[in-house]
Amino acid sequence: MEETSENQNSGLMIGQPLLPLVPKETTPIGDSAGIYEDERGGAVFIWGNVVYTWGPGDEPLRRLVAVQLVETGAARPIDVSRAFDRTSGDNRHTTRDIWR
Repeated sequence: MEETSENQNSGLMIGQPLLPLVPKETTPIGDSAGIYEDERGGAVFIWGNVVYTWGPGDEPLRRLVAVQLVETGAARPIDVSRAFDRTSGDNRHTTRDIWR
C-alpha cells in the first residue's frame, strides 16, 4: 500500500491568487462592479461578466448604464458617481442627481 502525506487527504486547499476577471485598468464601482473605458468606448463588468457596453461618444447610453447600476442595486449612487466622474461636494447622491 502506498503511503500518502496527511495534507493530501485532509481536504486542505492551497491558496492561489485569484484570476483577474476584468482588465487591470478597470475602475471599481463598489464591491461587485467595475468600469473600463478607452478610445473605443466602455464596458461595465458585474462579478466579472460584461453587462453593458457603449461606443465612443455615446453619452446617452453611458448615462443609462450609470442609472441602471443604481436602479438594479448593483452599486450605490455614490460609487457610480465616483466611477463615472460625476461627484459633487456632498455624498448624498440619488439616481436623479448623478446626471444633473
